[in-house]
Amino acid sequence: MGIRDRAYHACNAPMNSAGGLCDVAWVHVDLGNPGGRWDWLRQFAKDLTCRSHVSGRFYWSDPDYLQVGQGTMDETRVRMAMMALSGGPAFICDRLPELPEERLALIPKCLPSYGPTARPLDLWDRDEYPRVWHLPVETAWGNWHVLGLFNLDEQPGRIDLDLDRLGLQRDKTYVVYDFFADKLLGEAVCGDEMEVVLRFPVPRTSVRVIRITEKLDHPFVCSTDMHITQGGVELPQVNWDAATMTLRGAAKRARGMEGNVVVY
Repeated sequence: MGIRDRAYHACNAPMNSAGGLCDVAWVHVDLGNPGGRWDWLRQFAKDLTCRSHVSGRFYWSDPDYLQVGQGTMDETRVRMAMMALSGGPAFICDRLPELPEERLALIPKCLPSYGPTARPLDLWDRDEYPRVWHLPVETAWGNWHVLGLFNLDEQPGRIDLDLDRLGLQRDKTYVVYDFFADKLLGEAVCGDEMEVVLRFPVPRTSVRVIRITEKLDHPFVCSTDMHITQGGVELPQVNWDAATMTLRGAAKRARGMEGNVVVY
């Protein structure tokens, strides 16, 4: 085994002192087992996101383990989004032979890790945990924005997203897609004459994962159901051939697994 095949993980080490001495570091309280401890998840989210600026610079921040076999589906999706958007290493913490098929199918939506870490857009706007996590996704064939909209409170809420904070180009039209709902939400235009704020209803103790993609003048991928980045790791090739008016691509999946690509 070569040096590139392993990583040194600092668990419960002094975080600043560990910078440069390890590959991966623990940066938060324990995630804990699923069980509706939303006060604990709120603290976890705050700990993880307030140190997003060091991930990939000092070390790779460990988002703790992924557990999909217990708890409600809402809590499972929250945990999936936290892990996948953090870009950290993936630890699986279920007894895989005992998982129902529908729960087992959730794990590949987080694997492999994308790498870059989502940035909390409202970290300084709130005393509580950040609710808007922004992950710019870049590939050889395109780029887009993935957002985690977290409502970890125990009552329904609405989360406002100011498109200016994403650095979108003015006078461009963008397509908005909801990953977990598998639903096109519509188009949004960034204009010079007005601010554009999208307001998303988010049920209690849940998350919405949104992809925002610039609208092109030909068919293009606006989502997949295969990974939370919606193309960031599972679609290595996508190409539009204007001469033949053909959209081509390739998808990477585990043997025997299927998935869907959404084209707009």
